[in-house]
Amino acid sequence: EDLEHFAEQMGLRQFVLVGHSMGGGVAMRYALDHQERLSALVLVDPLAPAGTSIDEPTTAWINAQQGVPDGIRMLTLGAFATPPTGAYLEQLVDEGVRWGNPIYLGTMDDMAHYNVVERLPEITVPTLVTWGDKDTVVPFSGIVDVFTKVPGCALEIWHGVGHSGPIEIPERFTALLTGFIRESRTPQA
Repeated sequence: EDLEHFAEQMGLRQFVLVGHSMGGGVAMRYALDHQERLSALVLVDPLAPAGTSIDEPTTAWINAQQGVPDGIRMLTLGAFATPPTGAYLEQLVDEGVRWGNPIYLGTMDDMAHYNVVERLPEITVPTLVTWGDKDTVVPFSGIVDVFTKVPGCALEIWHGVGHSGPIEIPERFTALLTGFIRESRTPQA
């Protein structure tokens, strides 16, 4: 609903919504609740539509990393097949360290309880889902759910890429995104 309020305040009647990771989960939910606003939907390594299934010890370890620079660095590096380095990596770590308890811990809980699998066939806007085959965050089964349940969904798999394709292969991502947006705006015969 925050996203809907933002769209209203910006005066957006129709737009392309792109969501990465948990943002992909937010984008799926937005598409289900406010589809009339979307001209297209792009889901980049999105949260699995059935949520996460991380075991309790792993979840406890992830939760314990809140505010811990070395732990956040490990989690950040784990999201890439080819991780960023230098100042950009440090910026990502610094941003992750600043997440407070409500955001950090709430995110894990939200991802665990998320489930829109049964509603996916309701999404009728042009949809593209991408996934890096070295993604250790989102299981391929979640990508298959989106691809097979959203009518007419397009799929792009990036070989040798982790969870953050737009960062690892920005030129390929930009070309794919702009091409998809152009195609989604072309009337079909």
